[in-house]
Amino acid sequence: MQELFNVNGNMDERVITLKEILDVINADRKAKGENPLEHNKAMVKVENLSKEPSFGQVAKMSTHQNMPNGGVKELVTYHLTKKQALAVGARLDNSRLMFVIDKLEELSKPQEYDMDEIMLYNAQRLVALRKEQQQLKADMVEVKEKVHELDVTRNKTVLPKAGYASIGELAVRVGLSTTVVKLIIAEINPKTCNAMKQLPDGSVKPYTAYKSKPVVKFANRVKTSAKPIGKGVFFKSPLLGAKKFQISN
Repeated sequence: MQELFNVNGNMDERVITLKEILDVINADRKAKGENPLEHNKAMVKVENLSKEPSFGQVAKMSTHQNMPNGGVKELVTYHLTKKQALAVGARLDNSRLMFVIDKLEELSKPQEYDMDEIMLYNAQRLVALRKEQQQLKADMVEVKEKVHELDVTRNKTVLPKAGYASIGELAVRVGLSTTVVKLIIAEINPKTCNAMKQLPDGSVKPYTAYKSKPVVKFANRVKTSAKPIGKGVFFKSPLLGAKKFQISN
């Protein structure tokens, strides 16, 4: 419920709404085949009561009312103190004032919480928070990638992401020719990212950089499994089939 306005009232004293009073009265009227009291007319009666100084200060608030068609509509109603609730109940249907008193007693009891429900709520909230954290991390990664893409369009030279390298850089790192590195890349298909470099003539050349770690790891396996051919200038590895290659010092 949302507080709309308070006319010189202390909201700490208010314990029940006019709608709640009508709900308990009309439940009994309906059970006995009597017409229910209308909320709009009841609002007018409370307004008239509020003109009496002894009634005290009044306040209104917004709540919701279930409709016969299954919908829900917003409803502005009075928020009343115990004293006001008794006066309103007597004015609306004095014969059912005890139902209002019973409702007031029910509302005045300390609220009891089901520990199982509390634990379930906390568990559900924790799951929701973890999902939010995972989504936040994913969003941060996406933002970084978009920033990187923007850098590609703004700068003439854009370094690859951390942990990525060009074919030439990988060849120097693993001590194999660029041809062999290309064979390794074709074999393991590592992750890639886009980068750009400026050539001596001022032009810009885009190139693909590759995730370094899997390429280096596979290259070391190739070198370990390599067998010399002839005088040992060229080598072959079962990991690369019949292709022969050289190993630099």
